[in-house]
Amino acid sequence: MLRWVLGGVVSVIVGGYLLSRYFTGVPPLDQLATVTGDVASADVEIRRSRRSQSQFLSVRIDNNAAAFYLERFPDYERIVATIRPGDRVTALVDVGRNNYIWQLDKGGERLVSYDQVAEAQRSNDRMNALFGILFVVVGVGTIGVMLWQWKTASSAAPSGESTADPAT
Repeated sequence: MLRWVLGGVVSVIVGGYLLSRYFTGVPPLDQLATVTGDVASADVEIRRSRRSQSQFLSVRIDNNAAAFYLERFPDYERIVATIRPGDRVTALVDVGRNNYIWQLDKGGERLVSYDQVAEAQRSNDRMNALFGILFVVVGVGTIGVMLWQWKTASSAAPSGESTADPAT
């Protein structure tokens, strides 16, 4: 029974972690830093893992750290084709977190808005929310059933009587 309870606790913890990833996946607009300047470099880079690979645009604005525009964000191909070294841009970046570009303007024209990128990120994180809820429900249910079984087993055997089979 202890294994089941511990499994339920772990399930609740994992579910909470997944739900927190969903709710903290998009930084508030007021926590983003405005980075303005000339594009020093704009390179498409590829990250590979054992199972997948993803592309992203790495943009260095003046002497700032590189900021990234991910392939899953809206209008990725248009943004890659539009941004060139020497262009004057203004970007909203979550500096110190992921360094993602959440809004991008070039020459007074908004290429992609915060709302568009935030919706794309929320859409990408929806599976985290779904699995988070699933894990929490299964974990709470498992703990509840085990506690109920423990209570009914302890109340079924009066004190002083053995629950062992008398035939043995």
